[in-house]
Amino acid sequence: QGVGFDDGSAVVAGGATVNLRFQRIISDGTLGGAWAFTETGRAQVASDMVAAAGTEFISLWVRAEGTNSVTSRKGLKIQKWSATNTGMWNGGVPLDVYTSSATPARGLSTAYFPRMISDGSNGAIIPFYDGGATRNARIQHVRSDGTFVFPADGIECAIVSGTIEYRLSASAA
Repeated sequence: QGVGFDDGSAVVAGGATVNLRFQRIISDGTLGGAWAFTETGRAQVASDMVAAAGTEFISLWVRAEGTNSVTSRKGLKIQKWSATNTGMWNGGVPLDVYTSSATPARGLSTAYFPRMISDGSNGAIIPFYDGGATRNARIQHVRSDGTFVFPADGIECAIVSGTIEYRLSASAA
């Protein structure tokens, strides 16, 4: 994943087992700062990024319960990064947009990487769907200060009840 800024610079991100790695690229093509977010025993894969103020950005990633991102249940994490590559929300600790669990069965489907959109005020809106028991489309809005608009794990935004139908490909505009 990657995000570009008005000054011509960019940041790219990718997952490598337990490391979520970031690299800044200066507008002339030279490499800037590089850093990683590591959570031991948890596979992490970049999902999406949006620009915030200046060269700050918000990064969303899929976080597995184990080191195998295919066979583990998966949730969503988010963090806003400063121009100096420091986590800005929650004292630098990423926020849980969606937490997977065994009971009730909750988690993202394998190879599903939700997109997010800027809220226009240095925050983000994240539409996603649960591949577990409820199979519902959900949405969360994170304000510029890292607080959630909706309760933990977002709100269900499908009106169909039951588990026989998937509500897939959640999106927002």
